[in-house]
Amino acid sequence: MYMQGSLIRVSATTKQSLDGLKNHPRESFSDVIDRLVANYLDEEPLSMETLKAIRQARIDIKAGKFFTMEEAESELGLE
Repeated sequence: MYMQGSLIRVSATTKQSLDGLKNHPRESFSDVIDRLVANYLDEEPLSMETLKAIRQARIDIKAGKFFTMEEAESELGLE
């Protein structure tokens, strides 16, 4: 796929917001914006409650508040 480049200016606050929306550190801003546009145009967008839960989960993961699959299986006695 050929991608034509364009420079756009965004405020430092917007850039910081886009950085926070990346699914992984190497995700491009173009991919983030494409995802945002697709979600905006989605006929069944995520509810505010779901978006808040996702945002909180991302915060928890960054803070190390999660179980690995092995830990969860052990905790539930599924080993």
